[in-house]
Amino acid sequence: MFHGGTNFGFINGATNFVKHNYDAVLTEAGDYTEKYFKLRKLFGSILAIPLPPLPALTPKAVYPSMRSSLYLPLWDVLQYLNEPVISNIPVNMENLPINNGNGQSYGLVLYETSICSGGQLHADVHDTAQVGVSMLSTEECQLLRILVENQGRVNFSWKIQNQRKGLTGSVTINNVPLEGFTIYSLEMKMSFFKRLRSATWRPVPNSYSGPAFYLATLKAGSSPKDTFLRLLIILFEKIKSGSDIETTDQPKL
Repeated sequence: MFHGGTNFGFINGATNFVKHNYDAVLTEAGDYTEKYFKLRKLFGSILAIPLPPLPALTPKAVYPSMRSSLYLPLWDVLQYLNEPVISNIPVNMENLPINNGNGQSYGLVLYETSICSGGQLHADVHDTAQVGVSMLSTEECQLLRILVENQGRVNFSWKIQNQRKGLTGSVTINNVPLEGFTIYSLEMKMSFFKRLRSATWRPVPNSYSGPAFYLATLKAGSSPKDTFLRLLIILFEKIKSGSDIETTDQPKL
């Protein structure tokens, strides 16, 4: 008996790709590898009883490509998230007072605060950030938004103790710390996606730049088979959407 698996969603480890079957006996699709047959040959040579027949492989299919027909800008989605955290200073993912005090493990986190003057912005970001500014009802001030993506944590060495994600320090403009943050946790849990079903999705425009969720329909018929998505980012796009969503019968990077 052996055990293995893969990573799903945002549960990845840095600096590895999500694809993580280094010389495994099965692929991520559950298919046999060369090592599987070598191990089977080895066990067959030392066991007194014959080995059982090979389990059948799971059926796989390549479905017709899909085109995203509807989308939701991230800013329209905030109302479907859990209640945001209000804090005078930025709080990293792991220390957010959510999930019964366990913080946030994966996904993205959005920080919002108001600014009433310009200057040089500085923030300690882990791992990547997308910064935007929009007008508030008060003309003199603007809403500063910092969307931070957790791109995975290392799984070895002393650095494993220093894996805080999000904004890990103060945010300053011209060396003056900003205060008064509204923090949204985007954990991408199934309960969140279920709430999005009631959202008013919009037709995808010819040109849109910004973080957004995109919706497409896969018709798998009465007997769905395993399939794999070709695109790297499908459900949530940080900058702009791809033209089509394609499937394959083999997992590929």
